[in-house]
Amino acid sequence: MRCSKSPHTRMSKEDTDLWHEARVPLDNLEGDITLMFTSRAQGEELDGRARAHFSAPVIITGKRRPPLPNLVLVSLDTLRSDRLGIYGYARPTSPHMDRIFSTNGLVVEHALSEATDTLRGHASMFTGLNPATALAPAANGRPAFMNTWSLRLADVLRTAGYRTAAFSENAWVQGYLGFSAGFETFVENRKSATGLDTAGHIADTFTKGLGWLERHRSEPFFLFLHTYQVHAPYVPPDNHAFSSPPNANLAQLESDLYDGEIAYTDTWVARLIARIEELVPSDDTIIVVTSDHGEEFGEHGGRTHGAQIISEVVHVPIMFHAPGILPTGVRRTGPMSLADLMPTLLDLVDLPIPDGLDGHSLSGHLKTGHPVIHRNIFSEARSGHFFTYKDTRKDWLPPTLGVTNWPWRLVRIRTMSGPRWELYNLASDPAERDNLYQANHPQVALLAPLLGTYEQRSLKREQQLEALYRGGIRLPKATESLQIDPALTEKLRSLGYLGDSP
Repeated sequence: MRCSKSPHTRMSKEDTDLWHEARVPLDNLEGDITLMFTSRAQGEELDGRARAHFSAPVIITGKRRPPLPNLVLVSLDTLRSDRLGIYGYARPTSPHMDRIFSTNGLVVEHALSEATDTLRGHASMFTGLNPATALAPAANGRPAFMNTWSLRLADVLRTAGYRTAAFSENAWVQGYLGFSAGFETFVENRKSATGLDTAGHIADTFTKGLGWLERHRSEPFFLFLHTYQVHAPYVPPDNHAFSSPPNANLAQLESDLYDGEIAYTDTWVARLIARIEELVPSDDTIIVVTSDHGEEFGEHGGRTHGAQIISEVVHVPIMFHAPGILPTGVRRTGPMSLADLMPTLLDLVDLPIPDGLDGHSLSGHLKTGHPVIHRNIFSEARSGHFFTYKDTRKDWLPPTLGVTNWPWRLVRIRTMSGPRWELYNLASDPAERDNLYQANHPQVALLAPLLGTYEQRSLKREQQLEALYRGGIRLPKATESLQIDPALTEKLRSLGYLGDSP
């Protein structure tokens, strides 16, 4: 049987980033059915080449099945937790989220990212694995990408019967890096030729996501939304901007603009949740708002993110809106990491959790508040550049690795002259000002060996997990022969994402 877009239409170049759904009735067919997908180039419009992505077909039946809670995962790229009122910030950057999650939601107080950049933070979010395990490393002029054997959250949900869709603002959450696996619909809100656009288009992205939800609200769904609205460049609308003092330096100016972007984003998160509540039962829907990493404005000498494992960058919000499924108006201490999201969400919707994940289900902690077991959460910083407000430092070698065993955090920074170590007690020193490192400190004896063997253990786990999943869901290996536009390659290198970093 041949399945094609119907009615037949000539697609312009502007159409190529859009998904078009086609439904084929199977009522009068018996036996094995073959679906054939074809793509034909439209002359000069597509440079004489067929560029198309086909989603695996979804079989819709009239049979009844147990109800599955809906899932909505929202990633507000580059949002650090301490800039939200609900996490203690004095400036009114997030009045809507503060109200929604303090009354009808659940807030995790100590939430951590496994990485300091978008690609790796989302890799952990999607796979439940540490980035070094989830990603094939950057090499030979191409960026790191998700290992083709790994199971994504969307893979598991779709197999269980969920309709799945993602609306991303491109850059590091792109399909060719492995993020589209498991999604029927994966829309990249591409606004630049290379795809490295981080200006943020939250209104457009959320509106498209809600449009998809309206069409699929009668079925259990998983909707992922990703926006760069908070990410640099910081250009908040005038009515959401905060004023800076007349003598403000560049760090203060950027920090104030960043707060304005959060305030604008806050209004759209409120609109999103309100519309979702209108479309589907709120007691049968789990909404999670989180981020992949934060941002620094000179607090520890740096600018932006990527090189340093510090609270401003790896402490992120994780907030749940799931009345009827989780308690409301409560706070949980955690600690919880992005890698915990996949197993936790699967547990909350009563689906089996894949073997071998680095993350843990914290559904019991969220529901009852019982203490989280003693555990280590690793974070990676692999940027090749340490941006400051004066220059770019080049006296160290990536990667910087950190391990948090709450309330302790040990960080190993590789420099030209050997490793530099930092040890902080986050409970008594949340700003990480007092480095307690001593070679004979009890926490150093416990944590330093873990950092020393982290990459070797990650490589071994890659091999073990690939063997474990070999008989399960297999993903295409086309990414391994990825060809990247030269302009994109140069941009990646300038940002520190390419190279042979150990």
